[in-house]
Amino acid sequence: MSIVLETSGHSRGGGIAETAYLWFVRLMAVLSLMATVGYWAGLSGFSNFFNVEPFGTQAVPITVLHVSLALLAPVAMLGLWLRTRWGATIWLFGLIAQVLAHTVWADTFGVRWNVVTANMISIAAFVLIAGVLAFVRWQQAANVP
Repeated sequence: MSIVLETSGHSRGGGIAETAYLWFVRLMAVLSLMATVGYWAGLSGFSNFFNVEPFGTQAVPITVLHVSLALLAPVAMLGLWLRTRWGATIWLFGLIAQVLAHTVWADTFGVRWNVVTANMISIAAFVLIAGVLAFVRWQQAANVP
């Protein structure tokens, strides 16, 4: 039984916590769509929106990171919009990969504190909202005879 990442909409009656979770994952899905467009525009040479250079013009590890994120973002977007567990998992994986790339492996990928800060805030907000929703659902399950 999934406590937080249930796909059946408002069926459990989570109230404010359910609504906050819904709006949060939908906002993250829209931001993932924007990231998808930005990464693909950069990789194709159309734009340099996320400081993404055209495919093959940067070092191999940087190109691999950008291509991986360009492939993960639309999948995460769909999963977040549909409120699936795999969507949140892929989204979190992408965020953590970016944080690690720009902190732990900063000598290869460069330090981008704006990316690290935004991703850490997103992760913290997700954990907080999902935790509150899990607690509300746990209380509801405990009160059901």
